[in-house]
Amino acid sequence: MRKLFVMTLLCASIAHAERVSGTGEYSFGPDTAENVACRLAEEKAKQNAIANFVGEMIEAAQNENCKDEKCTTLSTLYTEVSGEIKTVYKKDKQVYPNRDRQVCEVDIVVDVQKIINTMKFHVEGKNQLKAGERFTFQAVSGITGTVGIFNLVDKEYQMVYTDKVLETNKQIQIPSAKYKLQAELPNGKSHSNELLVFLFTDKNLTFKPRYSTMEFDSLIKDIPFNSRKVINHHVSIERQ
Repeated sequence: MRKLFVMTLLCASIAHAERVSGTGEYSFGPDTAENVACRLAEEKAKQNAIANFVGEMIEAAQNENCKDEKCTTLSTLYTEVSGEIKTVYKKDKQVYPNRDRQVCEVDIVVDVQKIINTMKFHVEGKNQLKAGERFTFQAVSGITGTVGIFNLVDKEYQMVYTDKVLETNKQIQIPSAKYKLQAELPNGKSHSNELLVFLFTDKNLTFKPRYSTMEFDSLIKDIPFNSRKVINHHVSIERQ
């Protein structure tokens, strides 16, 4: 299956701070020092606090695909918000046994400052396609960079397209004219819901053809928040 969608890069603006709590724990054995385990638990607690803060601001768009009386809701989820911990107000630590190991649990109360990606990237394209149909997306970017489009297949992210975005504030076609994307169905299927993940960054990156889910998560997290944008785009494909 070959399809497309894209995303953009962003500049970050900082807004007000908010007090939130977070919890993290780390299980460790005799080969790990308690202070090391508790430091890792604290990092998890900070990540949890940011997730609790950001989770309230995740945007969602839904469309419903119906065939006869059966409908499937397709969701496109993305966030343009992240956070940075500015102050730690409270930190509690406890270590307790768990079977043949120890667990360090850290609870924190922190001020998290909201970081908003203000540079927008706009894309228009279809959500419903017919098998064999060729298609493109129209996009306008406010910044140059690298885009990769990945299809999630059997817990593996397979790259279907990558290119440099060199023009800004001007409508561009994705993929470019020399490439073709075509919707395809798995063998024996008359309908398929496909997930495309679009990763745009201002970094000069070269993407691998395939990533495991863990590798793809690491790829995204290794790019600074204000240097990338990720969009999940669902496409429904029907046999002609």
